[in-house]
Amino acid sequence: MDFLKPETAAKLEGRASPTPDEELAEEGSDPSPTAPPIDSMDKLPGYEGLDFTGGGAPPPPPAALPPPPENYGQVNVQHEVPSTERIREIVAGYVAEHCCFGKGPIEDMKIITVTPTPAMKYTLETMTETRITRWNYVPWRGETVPPPSGPPPGPWDVLITLEPSQWFQNLNSVAEVPNTQTVRVCHDCRGLRETRCTRCHGRGYTRCSSCHGRGSRTIHNDRRRCTWCHGRGSRRCITCHTEGMVPCPTCDAQGNIRCFVELTVKWQNHKDIKVVERTDLPDNLIRSVSGQEVFRAEEQRVHPIVGFPDRLVSESSSELVQKHGQQWPQERIFRQRHSVQSVPVFCVTYHYNGKQDDFFIYGNSQKIHFPDYPKQCCCVVM
Repeated sequence: MDFLKPETAAKLEGRASPTPDEELAEEGSDPSPTAPPIDSMDKLPGYEGLDFTGGGAPPPPPAALPPPPENYGQVNVQHEVPSTERIREIVAGYVAEHCCFGKGPIEDMKIITVTPTPAMKYTLETMTETRITRWNYVPWRGETVPPPSGPPPGPWDVLITLEPSQWFQNLNSVAEVPNTQTVRVCHDCRGLRETRCTRCHGRGYTRCSSCHGRGSRTIHNDRRRCTWCHGRGSRRCITCHTEGMVPCPTCDAQGNIRCFVELTVKWQNHKDIKVVERTDLPDNLIRSVSGQEVFRAEEQRVHPIVGFPDRLVSESSSELVQKHGQQWPQERIFRQRHSVQSVPVFCVTYHYNGKQDDFFIYGNSQKIHFPDYPKQCCCVVM
């Protein structure tokens, strides 16, 4: 392996001994790690042109879908119609939440019909994965690095598994690509474990920031010795403590680094909901409540629903499945699931005070949408 043992490396020659009265440069920043030169990295098959910033690899084409099972999406949908007494209870609870609503219509309205018009809430979830590779490095602390057993696997050939409990979540996973690990001498310290301090530029001292290196300051037209640097114009470097050298941040003072191709897998869950509703009830109200789940399927890739009693549900399923199959070309479909909830919706037609109108009861929790309640008043605070 191409590395130098730190204990056998020669020390840098000609290190300057800093003196306080020298002309010092402005204070720099603390030392930070640097990546190896990209042209020094191994040329690995399948990873040509890879750098330290990373790039995505397009996914392989999806496999052909097997035919759907018989009766895929054929279900029976039924909801129990609430009684007249139950409807009046629901209206009474609604009125109690509005201080300006009168209670008269609760008993006096005549309920003519209760028409079931269930809404369908179709949901499609698609979990996709993106794979990004880049060169990376860490300090080598003497751990065993196995020699390559062959060419490295491609980005989409590296096995990364998830537990079923992790499906349909947004997750990230990082792994090293096998057969890409090498150990080499640290390019910053050349195996010496220390580098020139970048805060003082190796001088051990930095220019005083209070007097700007002059050793004195003018205060009320009086020239006085700088109290920060005691007239020297320089201060001891707080990073290297006048040594001029610091432990190498790139190799963490180990002398060698281990380089490898890093694979980042990003899982994302994409979710779309389509509401099929034929009344004047706003769709956002249907989205906010639950119903009875009448269909659910989960596969690596799902088929569009066919043969659903409501044709618009089948059409919505076909539209969204096609959309999810084409919307993210740089991501591979990991898994899909879809479901249909039948949300109970009842259109209640009533007669009150010579006028006939409608209101709605919807959802398993039997919420009410009654914007034209017949006995409302406005409270005005003077």
